[in-house]
Amino acid sequence: MILLVDVGNTRIKWGMFGAGVWRGKDALPTDAVADLASRWRGLNPAWVGVSNVAGDDIVPSIEQACPAGTPIYWLKPEVDAHGIRNGYAAPASLGADRYAALIAAHKMNLGHVVVASLGTALTVDALTATGEFVGGIIVPGYRAMLRGIGESTQGVRAGFGQWSAFPASTKDALETGILSALAGAVEAQRGRFETRLAAEVGVVLTGGDAALIKPLLRAPVHQAEDLVLEGLLWIARENGIADV
Repeated sequence: MILLVDVGNTRIKWGMFGAGVWRGKDALPTDAVADLASRWRGLNPAWVGVSNVAGDDIVPSIEQACPAGTPIYWLKPEVDAHGIRNGYAAPASLGADRYAALIAAHKMNLGHVVVASLGTALTVDALTATGEFVGGIIVPGYRAMLRGIGESTQGVRAGFGQWSAFPASTKDALETGILSALAGAVEAQRGRFETRLAAEVGVVLTGGDAALIKPLLRAPVHQAEDLVLEGLLWIARENGIADV
């Protein structure tokens, strides 16, 4: 079996994969990385693939949590690899998580899409049917927006509201406004991409808060779980790693 790891700014997610199926997934807060060694005790992966956007300081903790001698692959964005032609001005500066998600989305064969990942931040990346990544946007995520409003306003407690077409309370107005802004960012990027291509563009939606905005997006929308882990799995397959 192999171990695939998505190290994000807020959470570390991982999954064991073998014999064609996921054998288990789990997660912990990124600031609890010291607990990884105990959480991974007993795992004996033949190979470990990692996407890391939490910085170099976390690397030793990941390495120490893996069994000694286990090959570890650290995903680094490239100019042209894994079916993706990376259009970033500095290709290596693209986040590894966004790169892995693009790889997985391309393998879904859905045509032209924007890949929208809603976690700590919302990223919306434009990907052609032939695998050309032409660029993307980054917006504060749902919880970041809630915190920002709560910290910058007097007498307004953000959170616990409900979406409504015409909110009649401050909490509902905040919830509706934030979700509308996030969905609007996805639709704006999709619209620009459709204008550029003169073709229909779908959405591949992923991330821990993705379900919050899915009802607000126009079809076609394809929701996918753990798109970063899926991208790492495709790389393992390309490299001929056993047992996948």
